[in-house]
Amino acid sequence: MDQICFKRGIYFQKVDSRKTSQSCPNCLMVTVKKDLSERIHNCSNCGYTTDRDIAAAQVVLQRGLAAVGHTVKMQE
Repeated sequence: MDQICFKRGIYFQKVDSRKTSQSCPNCLMVTVKKDLSERIHNCSNCGYTTDRDIAAAQVVLQRGLAAVGHTVKMQE
């Protein structure tokens, strides 16, 4: 994957995908493990609510940006 990105001038950064479904993209608090049937992310710390897959994708994005020296704060 990284060779294909390199040839096309695209930066590719691997990030740790563990606990992305348990981490809140808004406040970064790690919540309890969710069952696969639980489809909504609802943070008990900050109240951020969104689809579970969207929240996990936001965490992956934040980790990727942090790896290249950028930070991002999710908007509610």
